[in-house]
Amino acid sequence: MDATRTTPLRERMRQELQLAGLSERTQEAYLRAVRQLATHFGRPPDQITEPELRQYLLFLKNEKHFAPASLKIAFYGIRFFFHTTLPRDWPTLRQLRIPEAEDAPQHLLSSINREMLEPLPKRARAREAAEPGRARRSSLRAS
Repeated sequence: MDATRTTPLRERMRQELQLAGLSERTQEAYLRAVRQLATHFGRPPDQITEPELRQYLLFLKNEKHFAPASLKIAFYGIRFFFHTTLPRDWPTLRQLRIPEAEDAPQHLLSSINREMLEPLPKRARAREAAEPGRARRSSLRAS
C-alpha cells in the first residue's frame, strides 16, 4: 500500500474520524496506525484477517516493545478502522488490555524537583514554597 496515495478506504476513514470529532493529530495517528498495519502485511487493511491482526498486535508489544501509550494509539486507530470504517466484530478488538504506564519512582521525582528549583534565588524559592503558583501567575500578568 503506497503511503503517498489516498485510497477510497483511507479517505473514508479520514471522513469517519472527522465526523467523530477527533483532533487533527489523533486523525493522523490513527491513519498512520492503519497504514503501518497494511505495510506490515503488504496489502490493504481490508484484506487482513483477525489472526493476522492478533499477530500484529503481539508483534508491536513483544518484538517492537511499544510503550503502553504508543501501543494504545496503534490499537485505538486500528480498532476505529475495524469498528467504524470497515465494521468487523472480532474478539481481538474487544479483549486487548493495555497496562497503564508506570509513574517515575517518588525518590526520582524528589531529586528532579530539587534540581529544577536549585537555580532560583533563596527568597523566590521560599515564596514559591509558601504560595505555590504565585510566581507563575505574576509572570503571566506581566506578559
